[in-house]
Amino acid sequence: MASLLGKTNCPAGLLAELTAKDVMQPRVETLAAQMSVDEVMQAFSRSHHRGFPVVDDGKLVGIVTQTDLTKMREGYANAGDTPLSEIMTPRPVTVSLPQPG
Repeated sequence: MASLLGKTNCPAGLLAELTAKDVMQPRVETLAAQMSVDEVMQAFSRSHHRGFPVVDDGKLVGIVTQTDLTKMREGYANAGDTPLSEIMTPRPVTVSLPQPG
């Protein structure tokens, strides 16, 4: 499906019928809000992801992107011990799957 999104000859009706379930990844790698910035940087270096959901006690509390890390490094000289919860974007926008029935 993802390859169809970038094509200009894609039938207009196909895009209108896409749902979050059609394009989402069912298994998501997350980072803990208590992780240090150094640990977050290591996670980014081991992954192809540009962003991660941030969780606290299994609950989604934010999102962190490579851009967040870049901005943080520009503002702090020694930010390695800074907790992820201080640099993440809180309250990310989410969508829910429709309930069966």
